[in-house]
Amino acid sequence: MRFRLAWALAGLLLSGCGSGSSHPSTSSSSLGAPTLTALSATSGVTGAEVFETLTGTNFASGASVNVSGGSVTVGTVTVNSSTSISVALTIPITTNATTVNVTVTTSAGTSAAQTLSIVTSPSRDIVTLAADSAPGTPPGSGAGVSGDLRYAIANAQAGDTIVFDTQTMCGQATCVILLGGPLPPITQNLTIDGGVFGRVVIDGANAFRAFWADSGNVALQNLFVQNIAAIGGAGGGGGGGAGGGGAGLGAGVFVNTANVTVANDFFLNSSATGGNGGTPQTGGGVGGTGGGGMGGSGGNSLTNGNAGSGGGGILGAGVGESDDNGSSGGSGGGGGGGGSGITVNGTGGSGGPGFAGHAGGSNGSAATGFTVGGAGGAGGFGGGGGGSGAGNATAGGAAGAGGFGGGGGGAGINQNLVSGLGSTAGGNGGPGGGGGSADEGGTAGIGGQLGTVSGGTGSNGTQGGAYIFFFEGGGGGAAAGPTIFVNAGTLTTINSGYFGATAAAGAAGTMYSTAGTADSTPVFNFAGTVNGSKTSGPIASALAHVRKSAAP
Repeated sequence: MRFRLAWALAGLLLSGCGSGSSHPSTSSSSLGAPTLTALSATSGVTGAEVFETLTGTNFASGASVNVSGGSVTVGTVTVNSSTSISVALTIPITTNATTVNVTVTTSAGTSAAQTLSIVTSPSRDIVTLAADSAPGTPPGSGAGVSGDLRYAIANAQAGDTIVFDTQTMCGQATCVILLGGPLPPITQNLTIDGGVFGRVVIDGANAFRAFWADSGNVALQNLFVQNIAAIGGAGGGGGGGAGGGGAGLGAGVFVNTANVTVANDFFLNSSATGGNGGTPQTGGGVGGTGGGGMGGSGGNSLTNGNAGSGGGGILGAGVGESDDNGSSGGSGGGGGGGGSGITVNGTGGSGGPGFAGHAGGSNGSAATGFTVGGAGGAGGFGGGGGGSGAGNATAGGAAGAGGFGGGGGGAGINQNLVSGLGSTAGGNGGPGGGGGSADEGGTAGIGGQLGTVSGGTGSNGTQGGAYIFFFEGGGGGAAAGPTIFVNAGTLTTINSGYFGATAAAGAAGTMYSTAGTADSTPVFNFAGTVNGSKTSGPIASALAHVRKSAAP
């Protein structure tokens, strides 16, 4: 299948209707009536463009291509020679025709017709609404409504193609789909085809990622994607150890293990932002706080409770602690908080549900012996670790580690302030996630490495049994691949480009923790393959750097 971008065709713009011509030296006055002997493609599918080469004789400057029936639109006509014409034909989704006739006309006459068959594929799912009406709470968890893109992705069968009835959606105007949350993850073979380039615009409202290609063979083609953002969740803060920030990765497309083809697409204004490390909060509880996920923030410890808070997930925030029982992780893989062991054996919080079929976050553990705080649960894929509960013993429960892209949880305070006792470690960040801060004498959680970028490290606990509140900050999250991030899958780019790509790492929670690092190259490969190369790190050549408007 051939693909193109208007900006890549020597300044030619795709046209939604009418016909144009080039100007070869041969004029129709020196030729007889044209003949049309063959079409390069004898059939086309509803809702798509057909790129035709017409073969015949006596083609001349000023020739036009005409299609009778079916409401087929003729694009720019290029007369290559007296025997060859190139043209794009757009077949509307709503046509009821099964065949149409194609002819060529010059001042010397009109050719006999050649027949183009029109095929309606049963595996085509049609988008008819230019809206994202039911994104859900948290944003991105909703089912959508019949006719919108969210619903089409969520309900597609393996091997389907999603197309857009732009006439019903927007009439003659460009169709802008303003997202109210990230679109559902793609977990099977699927094609999303915008049809005539520039007619369908996916807008992330400067707040949301557009596509998550988790598994399967995925094709994204003829789409204009703009104002997209991958924002890592901040680490939780409070009176206990603070959580690390989550990573910001892949605002246009996050490629997990899928085989993705990006063809004839353009990405305008994409950004990746790492989550900030958690900060101390006066008056907060003494339980450890949750690490940020790849979207949701870690739960805070802002009350008088003693238990650990939940880690953030890909979609939702972790729950902040409020009593002696650990809190739940956020939707999309956040780990649960550990129970308090100061006065009771508090129970552990539940891990957040998984994302795209991945395992969810782990449950936090219960406290033991009214002295040892429960451990925070580990984050699932994309989730932050849970904070550990506070305790009264010679050792505390460990904070949860972050999953891929998730920040580590913060450690709960241990009430035993005797020198050398009560040390509790912060949770390590997953790849790209910031480390959580430790409690007194404990070791900080380390930021996760993600190729050439990494999450920041949390702060160590104070030494010698002295609790100094303002030490305990989480590390900031990393940011990379603001347009496309490839984890372990494959990416093939064809005739696609970008303009405006930024990345900003998450800040350190305090001066005793460190910020993450960032790379603003639009495409970043961690452990996958990009255009046949397994090179890890930024791939500057994967997308052309140009400026393009959305108008067809």
